[in-house]
Amino acid sequence: MRPISAELSLDSSWMRSQSRYTAAAYIAAVIVAVLHVGQSIWLKNGIPGDLADARLVNCLLEHIYQWIGGHADLFSPSQFYPTRGTLVYCDNHFGTALLYAAFRVCGASMERAFQLWVLSMLAANAVALSFLFRRLRIHPLIGLPLIVFGTSSFALVFKAGHPQTLPMFPFIMSLAFFLQFLRSADAKQLCWSLLWFGYQHACYFYYGYFTGVLLLGLFVIMTCLWLRRDWWQRFSMSVKAHWPLLLSSLAVVLILLITLYAPYSAFAKHSGTRSIEDLRVIAPNLGAWFSASPFSLFYSHQTFYKPGANVAENSLFAGWGVWVVLVCTIAFTLCRRRLKQEAALASSIIIVCLLSIAFITSWGSADHNLYVKFAERLPSIRALRAFTRIAYLLIVLEACAAALALNLLYKMSMSGLVQTLAIFTSFAIGFESLSAGQPYYLKATSQKRRIALEDAWRNAGAREVLVFAPGFTNQPSQFVNTDCWQVALSLHKFTMNGYSGNEPPTYSTFLHAPTIENAHALLSILHLDESRISIVRDWPHWAREQLGVREYHTPEPVIPTTSIAEIHCAPSQEASVPVVIVDNGHEELDCDMLKIFASYRIYDANGVAVTEPPSIRTSVHTLHPTESLQILMKIKAPPRRGIYKAKLSMVHEGVAWWADRGFAGSTISLMVE
Repeated sequence: MRPISAELSLDSSWMRSQSRYTAAAYIAAVIVAVLHVGQSIWLKNGIPGDLADARLVNCLLEHIYQWIGGHADLFSPSQFYPTRGTLVYCDNHFGTALLYAAFRVCGASMERAFQLWVLSMLAANAVALSFLFRRLRIHPLIGLPLIVFGTSSFALVFKAGHPQTLPMFPFIMSLAFFLQFLRSADAKQLCWSLLWFGYQHACYFYYGYFTGVLLLGLFVIMTCLWLRRDWWQRFSMSVKAHWPLLLSSLAVVLILLITLYAPYSAFAKHSGTRSIEDLRVIAPNLGAWFSASPFSLFYSHQTFYKPGANVAENSLFAGWGVWVVLVCTIAFTLCRRRLKQEAALASSIIIVCLLSIAFITSWGSADHNLYVKFAERLPSIRALRAFTRIAYLLIVLEACAAALALNLLYKMSMSGLVQTLAIFTSFAIGFESLSAGQPYYLKATSQKRRIALEDAWRNAGAREVLVFAPGFTNQPSQFVNTDCWQVALSLHKFTMNGYSGNEPPTYSTFLHAPTIENAHALLSILHLDESRISIVRDWPHWAREQLGVREYHTPEPVIPTTSIAEIHCAPSQEASVPVVIVDNGHEELDCDMLKIFASYRIYDANGVAVTEPPSIRTSVHTLHPTESLQILMKIKAPPRRGIYKAKLSMVHEGVAWWADRGFAGSTISLMVE
């Protein structure tokens, strides 16, 4: 193998000599990527996602914009009144909020500015990957479709419903300079990589954390397999020449990380972090890596994730073509002793991807997941519970590895047929990653809900603080609570409602069941003066009709029963129990909307409740009057051997276990052996 620095050192004259069609190819890639992921914006005037998680990001950005204008307390948004410091319940978006604020200053509405922010993130991602491919000297016809694949695969189009996952351009830029550092041993390139790494944390904590893991892994693999003594000698000389710059970069990144994470660390120290069960629930099985988005143009029905898995977090497949290229590249590497640098670099990237997948995958059950085991011993990383989101950065790495491999094939071959095959393969990878649709909500719907609640607030006195208690309706509580924060931002006031990654513990019952009784109970707990509060009990009449708001009466008790008297299982093993549920009420019960589930509580031989692991909620969807519904209820055994009792009950999340109201279901003996 030739020295690392000799093969692909950056040649500015080569970049200047590129023809116009090269620039056109990269511009086309950026346009296609933006159109693809932002298709609901262009085609429907919508916003990717739903009225909860996506709108939460919009509200966070709006809050920072108002803080910049002097109308808000930075760490205490206007929701969850009067609790302070609630910004640390979720991502803060400090790294990209200025762009959103610029759109607002230019006159864009809250929703329009958010649409422009989304499109800007998509464009920045594609431009960053174009920059990386230019530095790698990728042929433009190979690079164009792989830029589209890397920054707008159907996996990311689906995940755009969580817009916080979109800003990955700092990772790509950090990767670009880091790869140049590995080729040249130039400490200046490492400095640039470090600065982009720090900035990624300001844009999205998850990706900042994953960036560190992936770049460190790449460095270790390169060190073990490819970097020779002369590389370390050149790096030592570069450090001696540029040590002030390197130390300055490290200091800037360290100060930035401390500034960003200190408030979150204080919150975690006071309130604790996620339970290990939160990670077990979301941990992917091997099938998740081959489960496609339901909007995929070619693979919409390809699902292999575990039953009951979170679909959005476990649809990690991005196409078969890239896997074919990656496998062939590894095979080529193993068969050749003397490698081109592109092959060595591509192979290292592939190894990092495969090891990352192996490390976070549950092999059999979540108890056989190395990452979960690691998180048991390092509680601080549990805050980043949705660790499957590393998949979107892995797709970028896969695009880089495929580009290097196909580009090497194109350059090494003298056959036009082989060169055409390399370009065709690249386009095939890009083409099969197309998505026909994505989850979205209409911009007009968001605005209509805000206007409706503004009217209701004014009719209730327009006091300083809003409490919205519409009771049980077909509007999910997270939608309702986000409505409240959106209107509080609009009027520069406050609301006790709210929606975020966490919530104040005393607010939980009211937030999940926003009834007037729960509202007064919360006011009593918080000792608030009701003269400063507008209590809104319902939507305006016109809004109920236009938004399709439907009210539910207090649900009639429903009792789950089973003929199974005893089950045997291993520690932490899941079992499926056939259960019959009969609705004796007089109206249809939409359990999904009301957050009513079939569940159970486990007690040991002494009658003491067992809380670890938390009981699984089994969805029953819709119950019809006098109809018997048969379901398979999932039960997870405790981690310790013994004899237990599992008592079945319906649970109204955040309200009550119906067994506590005198409507207990069957009891099952649970033998953990």
